[in-house]
Amino acid sequence: PAWRGRISDWQERVAQWAFDPDPIHIRYSSIFFDFAPLAGDATLAHNLREATNEIIADNPQLLYQMMALDLRHKTPIGLLGRFVVDKNGPHKNMLSLKNGGTVFLTDCIRMFALEEGLQEISTLKRLEALTERNVFATDTAEHLKASYEALNYLRLRHEIALVENGAAPNHYTDPNDLSKAEQDLLKESFHAVSKLQDSAKRHFSHTPF
Repeated sequence: PAWRGRISDWQERVAQWAFDPDPIHIRYSSIFFDFAPLAGDATLAHNLREATNEIIADNPQLLYQMMALDLRHKTPIGLLGRFVVDKNGPHKNMLSLKNGGTVFLTDCIRMFALEEGLQEISTLKRLEALTERNVFATDTAEHLKASYEALNYLRLRHEIALVENGAAPNHYTDPNDLSKAEQDLLKESFHAVSKLQDSAKRHFSHTPF
């Protein structure tokens, strides 16, 4: 029931999220903003997108709250350029390709897309549209695209290997299992994501943390 409602219901919910910085509500909004029509009258989804964009334009603090929640976590790269892995637990000596990379990249690009009122919902389509609007320089966008594709490639390859060996798939990998070239690619991808986080922080930080 929490994910059902008329356009007016959703307008009320999104407006409530905009004024309530509760982390759960912010995560709900991140999920909701990637909605897409699957069946029925697609114009309903289009109208809802328009209504949502108007709420965001009137309540930019929602994007700040999304950014603040996202930047509580950092990419798993230390000051000396070394991988930061889990010290204990079930994923000891591993790092998350999803939680340490693709989630941040997806979230930051979503924030910029929402500010621009874009209709696109996929990360790469949003990145392309943002580049056309000169939000991102072409070379920056190409670097982010390459990082996004590299992170997804390494993650999918890892998960496929787990499945082929009869194990449950997950997004945690031991960086020492990667070749030197793959480690360098992963580090470069994490650095690109970290720079994007810094850009999002500068852009959306209208008030100090």
